[in-house]
Amino acid sequence: MTVPGGGSLLRVDRLTKHFQTHRLFQRRHTIHAVCCASFELTGGETLGIVGESGSGKTTLLRTVLGLYEPTGGAVYFEGSALDYRDRAARRAFWRRIGVVFQDPYSSLDPRMTVSDLLREPLIVTGAKMDARERVREVLDEVYLPQSVLGRFPHEFSGGQRQRIAIARALMLKPEFIALDEPVSSLDVTIQAEILELLARIQRETQTAYILISHDLAVVAQTCHSVIVMYGGQIVEAGPTAAVVESPSHPYTQELLACVPSPDPAGERARIKRRRELFSITDERSWTLPPCPFEGRDAR
Repeated sequence: MTVPGGGSLLRVDRLTKHFQTHRLFQRRHTIHAVCCASFELTGGETLGIVGESGSGKTTLLRTVLGLYEPTGGAVYFEGSALDYRDRAARRAFWRRIGVVFQDPYSSLDPRMTVSDLLREPLIVTGAKMDARERVREVLDEVYLPQSVLGRFPHEFSGGQRQRIAIARALMLKPEFIALDEPVSSLDVTIQAEILELLARIQRETQTAYILISHDLAVVAQTCHSVIVMYGGQIVEAGPTAAVVESPSHPYTQELLACVPSPDPAGERARIKRRRELFSITDERSWTLPPCPFEGRDAR
């Protein structure tokens, strides 16, 4: 999972996140949202995380970012272990990353103008930058005119809102950006524009991305490497081309069998392959190993 010229930026080692259910007069249960996830992100690389809803993709990303406290495992940023319980260390880490959430309608405060939204990261982190000049730079990077600064989020389309969200993530010149399904709620043509925008920014700045998506076509187009999650665990990982062309796990094969093809012959072959796949193995016939971490004391 490396890109020529890049260096190891982020390393996740056996990261685990459990949630405890709290129901009145009922026994407490442990939900194994993420179990023993390990991967490495290289500078200038895009790492894709794919899987069905509930597979643990977003929980894994939020745990890596420190929005959830991990149950077990460790995260290393540029070789140094992150201690999320240290508030100063956590804030220093957040100054070097950016986040683009899935829904641009809810991730932007409707009471703030675009100018206020873009300046907010500088104010919160106390970054010593010329705010006016930096706002002008990021608007140029996402192809938005300066006239948008005095307008509110409700005045824009979904694609424009997502460009504003990307501009906000770029304000602190991050070393990597977490993208939680950034194009899933957009039209196909707008999706292509946003993906091309992200690719251009990466070429120019060598910013690394972690891209969460359920669309394998998007992952195949944009990601250098990919990990496939099922039931909170990573069941397959590797370079994108290798995983897409010759998947080894039945779950990955099932995901690829669900991707439609624009070519009629290819679509007929896909439908035939999908029927064969489900005739050979039941939809959930495979099993996962038990998670070794059983509670918060496993840290």
